Amino acid sequence: MTTPSTVTTATPLIDWHVLCQVLLASVSIGVALVTLFSLGVASLSVSRSTDGTTLTRSAGQFGVLVASILVTVVIAWGFYIITQKG
Repeated sequence: MTTPSTVTTATPLIDWHVLCQVLLASVSIGVALVTLFSLGVASLSVSRSTDGTTLTRSAGQFGVLVASILVTVVIAWGFYIITQKG
């Protein structure tokens, strides 16, 4: 009497689904970060203009503040994710 042979399949070396998820997340966050930084720079130029009204300059300064805070939060979140030992 013979026993049935078991065939083992090799596990794939690269999990393509997870790799695509990481690639999509990093590209999305990278584009969003560059966009936020660009909006901050544009707001800075509005806040420094001499021909604008006080309201326009104040809105530009607020835009710089918000963009700076968001960029800092995203970078800190990235460092937090990288340093986790999960």
